[in-house]
Amino acid sequence: MVVQRRKKSGEVFWASVTLSLARDHDGVPTGLVGYVRDITERLKKEESLRLFGRIFENSGEGILITDADEKIVAVNQAFSSITGFASDEVLGETPRILRSGRHDKAFYEEMWISLKDTGHWQGELWDRHKDGAIFPKWANLSAVKNDHGVVTHYISTFSDISERVAAEERIRQLAFYDTLTGLPNRAT
Repeated sequence: MVVQRRKKSGEVFWASVTLSLARDHDGVPTGLVGYVRDITERLKKEESLRLFGRIFENSGEGILITDADEKIVAVNQAFSSITGFASDEVLGETPRILRSGRHDKAFYEEMWISLKDTGHWQGELWDRHKDGAIFPKWANLSAVKNDHGVVTHYISTFSDISERVAAEERIRQLAFYDTLTGLPNRAT
C-alpha cells in the first residue's frame, strides 16, 4: 500500500508499506513485520513521465521520433492530423515515407551534416501527405544523445506552414504582376 507519511523533520513523503505475518515454528501467527520505503522520488519521476506524455500528445506541433537507425518509433496526434498518416502506418518506417520529391539529394545531405555536426537543424521542408499532396512545413530536428554522447534518437517537431507560404506567394504576385492581366508589371 502507498501512504503519505511525515518524517521527524516535518517533511512529508510518500511511502510504500509492506506488511507480512510473522509466524512461529508451527506456522501460528505471532505478529506483523512491516517494511516502509520512501518512494517520493519514484512518484515524482512517474508524474514527470505522465506530464511529458501529455505534452507529447497535446502539442499542436507534429512530433516524430526515430531511433538511431532512423526508424520511426513514435508520432503524436498532431503528426497524424497534419500528414494524414496514422501512427500504425508509419511506425517502423523511416521519415522518407513523407518525402515529396521536391528536395534533391544534396539538400538532405546538408541537413544531415548539420544535424550530425551540431545536433540540430531547422528549416523549411516540403513533405507529402498520405493522400499524395505535398505541403510545406517548418521543421526542427534534434539528435538525442545518451550519457556517453552516442545518438540514440532523432526528434522532429514541425508545423504546417501552407497558409504562410500561400500568403507570401500572394504578396509576391501582387507586387510583381498586374492583378487584371496577370502580366509582369515590374522589371526584375
